[in-house]
Amino acid sequence: MDSVQPLVERMGHRLVVKIEPPDLQVVADVTRLEQILGNLLSNAAKYSPTAADITVSAHQDDEQIFVAVTDTGSGLAKEDLERIFEPFAQVTSMSGGLGIGLTLVRQLVELHDGSIYAESEGLGEGTRFTFTLPRLAIADDDEVAADEEPDTGRPSVLVVDDNEDAADMLSMLLAHKGFDVETRHTGTEALEAARRRRFAVILMDLGLPDIPGYDVARTLRDEGQTDAVMVAVTGFSHDDARARVREAGFDEHVVKPMSVPGLLELLASHKGRWEK
Repeated sequence: MDSVQPLVERMGHRLVVKIEPPDLQVVADVTRLEQILGNLLSNAAKYSPTAADITVSAHQDDEQIFVAVTDTGSGLAKEDLERIFEPFAQVTSMSGGLGIGLTLVRQLVELHDGSIYAESEGLGEGTRFTFTLPRLAIADDDEVAADEEPDTGRPSVLVVDDNEDAADMLSMLLAHKGFDVETRHTGTEALEAARRRRFAVILMDLGLPDIPGYDVARTLRDEGQTDAVMVAVTGFSHDDARARVREAGFDEHVVKPMSVPGLLELLASHKGRWEK
């Protein structure tokens, strides 16, 4: 809420917070939750008349936490309540397309095993966006060992990409699918991580800012890392690029933008490598 406070103040809005109970707990990525809530609050501020009330409320039931952002702004027609989550949606009450903000919000919520929906009584009647997240079940202190080791049964993946948003999104998705994921953004960081820990899979962007992905892969292979499944991630698909990828020691070549189902299928085809 702090991130959108300047916009709220500039528009003369009043931000009301209602959280009950005050200690709702979830397992979530803090940065992504900030993106979710920040986007919803920013839209509420932009599409409400000056000096409007914007309310953030939260409550829970036995299984879920519900977080709602409610405004008194331009509202939505019934046919737009679902379409507003589509990329670059054009809706009656808002000028211009909405970009990919709400599309990304839905993806982030769903990656947290949650859902999001919009409600409105119609044009001019304001809008409420509600997203849900699984409630964290808190165990008694004596049921959890303080020095309990993290789960090591999941295949480990190193995601390397200098586009931090893309890397974080892919890492979150892979973690959601059961992988144990670490993320790095430079070739130097990738080498340090791979020398510290042997990964089952390394997803490597080739256009890194310091050391090309080709050289990172070649170095790791030369240092004896032969078991890791190395996947080159690149915008190039021509034969010369594929030849360089093979020469550097990569097992697979994936062209951007990646198909996530296709990537998961590709990784599944190498499952025997990390289950030896």
